[in-house]
Amino acid sequence: MVTALLEHLRGRRARSVTLLSGTEDNAWNRRSREAYLAWCELRGCTPRTGKLGEGLDRDDAAAVLLPLLADPERPDALIVASSNFAALAAEIAAAQGLRVPDDLMIASLTDTEHTRSASPPITAMDLSHERLAEHAVELMLARLAGTEAVCTRPDQCRPRSTTSRNRALGEVADVVPSRG
Repeated sequence: MVTALLEHLRGRRARSVTLLSGTEDNAWNRRSREAYLAWCELRGCTPRTGKLGEGLDRDDAAAVLLPLLADPERPDALIVASSNFAALAAEIAAAQGLRVPDDLMIASLTDTEHTRSASPPITAMDLSHERLAEHAVELMLARLAGTEAVCTRPDQCRPRSTTSRNRALGEVADVVPSRG
């Protein structure tokens, strides 16, 4: 999932991508960071990570985002695990005079009403919870029956205007299936 989003940003000419994952020690945050670090190593990019606690209020989240976006060495693409903080990053970027997506592309690891209704709408991963639940039931039933089942991931990258730089590197799809 993270890889699909990173490849989407790379296809839009991202040169420096920062991942802001959550602070809780759980599989979601660990795997997001691991996938990001593996992608950076594969692509020869310098990893830039930070943490943005899920329980922070807007002011505390802004205190993390403001210095990152004001830094002269700021990234040109930002992936925020939490959709409501991705929307806040877009607000802060606009207030600092950054043009989204020209100066800064923003994406979220979760597609929610926050990402869809933000101004501008934010690129996000659609986790397809309903399809994921169907797959889980299919896997459980197959295991109970003693048969093999294939595990697929139904999540997809939903490109929106926060990453709508002109396409580059041959990317043509508007919906990018996840590859891991």
